[in-house]
Amino acid sequence: MLRSMTALACLISLFTSGCATLVGHDSQSITVSSQPPEADLKVVDDDDGQIVFRGKTPTVMTLNKSSGHFFGGKTYTVTLSKEGFAPQEIHITHHANGWYKFGNIFPAGPIGYFAVDPFHGAMYDLDPDAIDLTLTPQ
Repeated sequence: MLRSMTALACLISLFTSGCATLVGHDSQSITVSSQPPEADLKVVDDDDGQIVFRGKTPTVMTLNKSSGHFFGGKTYTVTLSKEGFAPQEIHITHHANGWYKFGNIFPAGPIGYFAVDPFHGAMYDLDPDAIDLTLTPQ
């Protein structure tokens, strides 16, 4: 009886979880550096316009990969500025990662592709995963 209950529990967990959700993370660390260093850094969430990070370069920031909504991948606008230099913007976008694309073939299949992973940020990677900008003197 215990053996069959254990087997049933394993089957349920396999078919109610997506591969990206099991092995991925819902946030990602991104390294930001600049020449010259000590540039002001501001990161804005493109969905709601809220500032989600402020700091100075060099730094490492951790950003959420999903809004928590169905297929809700995040995008961000990063602005670097420093007195005497032209400000620069770069966009961080999301894309489906390999765990989502190929990891759901077995065992989760359609349940992983369309029911579990789309709600979890682990199905995405943010790009670029490192930023190194050279600011232009004004």
